[in-house]
Amino acid sequence: MKKKLKLALLGIPAFVTATASHAAVDVTALVAEITGVKEPSSQIGIAVLGVIVTIVTFLWIRRAIK
Repeated sequence: MKKKLKLALLGIPAFVTATASHAAVDVTALVAEITGVKEPSSQIGIAVLGVIVTIVTFLWIRRAIK
């Protein structure tokens, strides 16, 4: 019984510190930054995809001509 009581008494501070460590963090600046980068990064992705499609199409046509 004493062992369980010791474990219970050791567990209480762990719960108190765990709840204190979950304080709210202001992430509005981070969300705004990610939202601002979304459009340019999608344009870069579309450009890379376009280059890949162009290369594959060129190789496909070249293989058909041979």
